Formats: sequence, C-alpha cells, structure tokens
Amino acid sequence: MAKLTKPAPKAPEAPETEGVKAPDMAPLIASISGLIADIKGADETKDNANIDIAVAIREFREENPEVERSAVRLALQTAIADTYGLKIEHVQSKPEETLKKSKPADYANRASAYVLVSTLLSIAWAKDEKQDAKVAKLLDGGERRFVVLKKAASKPQANPQRDPDANKITLENLPQKLALFVTQAMADTGASADDIYARCHKALDAMEEAPAE
Repeated sequence: MAKLTKPAPKAPEAPETEGVKAPDMAPLIASISGLIADIKGADETKDNANIDIAVAIREFREENPEVERSAVRLALQTAIADTYGLKIEHVQSKPEETLKKSKPADYANRASAYVLVSTLLSIAWAKDEKQDAKVAKLLDGGERRFVVLKKAASKPQANPQRDPDANKITLENLPQKLALFVTQAMADTGASADDIYARCHKALDAMEEAPAE
C-alpha cells in the first residue's frame, strides 16, 4: 500500500488589516506643543523673577551698606512666608519628613518656600565674598541665565585629594552638599530647582516602596 502522507498544517491566517490606518499624530502634537511652550515660558519667567529679586536685594545692599546679611535673610523669609501663606517659622527650617506623609501638599509648599529662600539669598548675597563678587561681576556684565548665576554663587568643593574624607556626607554638611547637588543638576539639565526636587522626592518615594531584599 502506498504510504499516506499527512497534509502540512496551514499557517495561521494573518488578521485583516486592510483599511486600518495608524492614527494621525499631528493634531496631538499641535495641541500639546502650545502647552509645552507655556511650561517653558513659565520657567523662563520664574527664573527672570528670581534674578530680579536678587538684583533688587543687591541694590538695597549698595544703598544701605550697614545692613547685615541676617537682616536681609529675615526680610526675604518674611516676604516669601507672606506670599506662600505660611508662618515665618515654616520657611526658616526644612519641614519635618513626617509632614510629607500626613499632609503632602503642606510639605511641598513649605519645602518649596524653604528652598526658595536659600536659592535667592545665595545669589543676592553669597556667603563667600569671592563667590559674591563673581555674581556681581556677572550681573554687571548682563548675565541673565539663572543656572549660571546660581553656580557662580556656590563655593567649589574642597579638593578631595587633600582630604580623603572631603566627599564624606555627614549630618552637618548634608545641607551644603544637597545644595551643591541641586545646583549642579540644574546646570547640567537646565531644569528648575522645583523640578529637580520633585524628581528627588519621586526617587525617594520609589526607594521607600521598593520591596526589601
């Protein structure tokens, strides 16, 4: 008898795609482009406002050479607290981490105000005289890039080769190292301080939610 051969299995039929077209993405791109431009414009407006505030404080310093940095800081804290709807003590120190979970909106508002005080004061009156002079020279030359001014106001880190523990983080130097990190991140990415802090908070939240190994 002749050997019977089984018919070869048929390949699965491909789904009919005729008449199905990819959606036109142009309308979506057009609709969000304007909104993205608004975000960029808002960031630029905020940076310009920050610089204008720093310039106003520097002009006040020139008109009142006897004024002390602590008095300028208090005036800045008072103005920011009033604008943010906070008590003065809420902008004089970083908010407690416990507030982050119980009242996240309040925590974000206080943290933003606290950072703003430090950011504006660093440009308006840098602690280090050399850095303060660098900022003044840049402003006199017409510099209006916020990240450039912020970086100029930040004192360079000590040479780690001279001190093997120079890069070690302690509770005492944590605020300074965090400020330097944010400044460098702003300079490298072009993002605002608020954006950098928001991303840091997301990273910290992800660490807390990560399962323990």
